[in-house]
Amino acid sequence: MSTPFRSESAWIPIEMDSGVVTRIVQTSAIEFLARRVVMGTNARAVPRSGGVGSSVTARGQAYTNDDSTDDEVTLQASKFAQGVPLTDEDLSDLAGIIDVISTRGADWAGSYAIHLDNACLGATGTGVRETATPFTSLYAALTSADSVAGYTANANVTSVSTLAGTAGYASIMTAFAAYEESRYFSADRSIVIAHPRFKRLLRNCVDNLGRPLFEDAAGETTVTGYQDMASSRTVPQILDTPVVFSLGSAISTGGVPSNAPTGSPLMFIGNRDHAILGVRSGPETKQERLPGTDTVELMYRSRRGYHTGFPQAWSALVYTGS
Repeated sequence: MSTPFRSESAWIPIEMDSGVVTRIVQTSAIEFLARRVVMGTNARAVPRSGGVGSSVTARGQAYTNDDSTDDEVTLQASKFAQGVPLTDEDLSDLAGIIDVISTRGADWAGSYAIHLDNACLGATGTGVRETATPFTSLYAALTSADSVAGYTANANVTSVSTLAGTAGYASIMTAFAAYEESRYFSADRSIVIAHPRFKRLLRNCVDNLGRPLFEDAAGETTVTGYQDMASSRTVPQILDTPVVFSLGSAISTGGVPSNAPTGSPLMFIGNRDHAILGVRSGPETKQERLPGTDTVELMYRSRRGYHTGFPQAWSALVYTGS
């Protein structure tokens, strides 16, 4: 039965156990994995700790003071939104066949999830709030210098045109080493986010003993999400690291993120705590009758901010081949 139209004057949060939220969490690596920070306003500063060193102090001597520098990153919320007009005839003709409102909500959720991931992972431009490129993505952060963080542009970026055979294995090892040899490595927090195209590429990649590097059902493990600490997902692994696949993990064409990016596929290896997702509101929905018409507009939105923690906490592998 079709969901009846409701005239609402305020945005209604979409329930956590709804098909819309389930679709978002299943499709979006960022919504599922990223460290979530609640935003009470449209901007929120998040401390970025420079760490604390360690030294040996002789008995009776003054302690050595730490000279690490702390700073902060700023999350700025932007609105991902879509309106879906439906006529009374649409709702009436399809009643009893499909739940039009729920179906449209799930469709929006899938597109939003990919769009958000692409904005957070693969956009190439500098992020400006409430523009087509609202965030500086993880890829953009890794290809840019960050003097405060002490990161050199492209230091953790590996580009390859093939991943076949042992040469591909060597490239994967290089990408992993860039992260694993950093001070931000954490075995418990490590994750791989990759475009699904890497499934095909990795199946042709073998280690130095001729063993496949990746098999879909081999070595599966369970990853718990940030969205709901009770939620979890069974995923494959690469080099004992869980892998989550996302269609948004690709370089955005023209630098502007989209829900169908066509640029080079990307694989990220890193510490999930250094992908920071600001949650302002949503996902949420509203239904409005357009004045003087027989059209109902379904409105969906989600307000999010994103910032990479320390770029050194991530490594990227860019596949440039055909």
